Amino acid sequence: MEGSEFIKQILEKLDFATTLDLENAFHHIKVSSDLLPYFGFAFQGRLFTYSGLPFGYKNSPYLFNKVLSIAIRSIRQRWIIKISNYIDDIILLHQDKDYLKRTTQEISAFLQNLCFKIQVKKCRLYPSKVFNYLDWVWNSNSLEVMMTPQRRRLMKMEIKR
Repeated sequence: MEGSEFIKQILEKLDFATTLDLENAFHHIKVSSDLLPYFGFAFQGRLFTYSGLPFGYKNSPYLFNKVLSIAIRSIRQRWIIKISNYIDDIILLHQDKDYLKRTTQEISAFLQNLCFKIQVKKCRLYPSKVFNYLDWVWNSNSLEVMMTPQRRRLMKMEIKR
């Protein structure tokens, strides 16, 4: 998984960015029928099992990223774009605003064709040089990274404890 440090490495001055968010990321990965009993729970006398990776399983992020990395590799081969992901959060970077806008739509369709669900309301589909990603505010004009106000508030609360 590539996080904020990787973004610092690939972000160039005046890059535009768009972001995509995958809905219920881990649930995209189906669990083998042999493993279903291990991903179940009982409630009111009935047994329920997850058919997709559950969020509480410690290896879910690793397994999901292993699958998504195949799609990311294909995207890098097919489009001239800088792309990174951290679990279900995907960022696309390019110097040309119009190219990025068009390519973002194409990549979104590509991922949907692979049966990934895009959570449109959490995506940023219009290219911008100032953008939020992984709870940081990035500015490609000045190459600055700042905390979001929410993250700053949470950190202050943690420090006061």
